[in-house]
Amino acid sequence: MILSNGGADQFTHFSAGNTATNGVIQQTVAVTPGGEADFSFDFGKIGSGSDIARVRVNVTYVDENGIEQTLYTDVFTDNEGGGIGQTSLDRPVSATFTIPEGVTEVTIAFYDTSPATQSVDLAIDNVSLDVTCFCTGTLIATPTGDVPIEDLRVGDLVMTADHGPQKIRWIGSSETLAKGKLAPVRICAAALGNGLPRRDLLVSRQHRMLVRSRIARNMFLAEEVLISAIKLTELPGILVDESLGAVTYFHMLFDSHEIVLAEGAESESLHTGPVAMAAIPDAARQEIYHLFPELADAEFEREFARLVPEGKMQKSLIRRHIKNSVHIQAASAL
Repeated sequence: MILSNGGADQFTHFSAGNTATNGVIQQTVAVTPGGEADFSFDFGKIGSGSDIARVRVNVTYVDENGIEQTLYTDVFTDNEGGGIGQTSLDRPVSATFTIPEGVTEVTIAFYDTSPATQSVDLAIDNVSLDVTCFCTGTLIATPTGDVPIEDLRVGDLVMTADHGPQKIRWIGSSETLAKGKLAPVRICAAALGNGLPRRDLLVSRQHRMLVRSRIARNMFLAEEVLISAIKLTELPGILVDESLGAVTYFHMLFDSHEIVLAEGAESESLHTGPVAMAAIPDAARQEIYHLFPELADAEFEREFARLVPEGKMQKSLIRRHIKNSVHIQAASAL
């Protein structure tokens, strides 16, 4: 869910002298229960000088007992600045966590915790919170052919780019209205180039699609990177679709983060980490800990199957593809 317009005007900014008690901005937003959420924002100091800008961010929800629970919290600093009177959003932040079952809204709050002895302004922009998943009807490549994602079960084999056929270890789904920030991104047939996807593909806004091109190699020294679907909407034939009424999102979990074929196009499986595991209900968390004991270790971080560039660099990558008329996906590795 995009909370800001991502433009030159910042989402908001704190004035010098604010503290954790009076320097707070917050917004409550709707979310899809049970889905993995990608949270990100850009943060930076306004002006120049040696003073330090510091912000604390909390993402919370209220449980069934009316008690506030924390999904995510951290503190970030910036002392670079953008010159006199200028904003430099040079501190991109991103995190991933799971929305608990039954939770339909969360509150995102930013607190100015800059040192009280300093006079500094700070800005926040490009705030987003989105859930990563496929939609009902998506055909997933398996060793025996394409199968609708809603027909897949734990233990079924799915084709992956890096490890061949892999068993699904966990699969979940959630239904929501396809409106506003919960509406899916429609990737029309052949919009990625080379005839991909073979049919229209519907995914959540932050579901990452694989980009394979010389432009990616030149920018990141990696020919393959993962880019959020919402960033692809600058391309012809890719758009946010609010025409569906209700939509059911599905998410597949494997032994590792994988690249799978959805409607013939390469995309990611569910990526999860320790913050996500801390956010889901106890029963489900214990089930997943039984499957993946390493996730119980707060220091463990599950690796991404491919490089995931920062938000601004994702936009730059897509614009270079448009300028140079380069396909997003070359021939599939599967």
